[in-house]
Amino acid sequence: MGKAREISSEVSSANIVLHNERKSEREIALQLKLSKTCVHGTIARYRETGTFNIVHAREGRELPSQVKIISLLLPASEIDS
Repeated sequence: MGKAREISSEVSSANIVLHNERKSEREIALQLKLSKTCVHGTIARYRETGTFNIVHAREGRELPSQVKIISLLLPASEIDS
C-alpha cells in the first residue's frame, strides 16, 4: 500500500458542496476524479469535525517516560487532580 496523496482544500470543499447538493459519493468521485474512499473519508471528517482540513490529533496512552517526567515536574497534589 503506497502513501496517499493529500487532496487540496479546494477539492475538499468541492466534495462537501457536491455532497450538500445530495450527490452520491460515487457521482462525486467520478466528477472530481477521486477514489470513493477518499470522498467518503472527506465527508466523514466533515461530519465529525465540521471542517474538511486534515488534522491528526493523535491521542493515546502516555508512555512510562512521559509519566515519569510529569511526576518530576509537578507536585503530587496536581498530578492526582
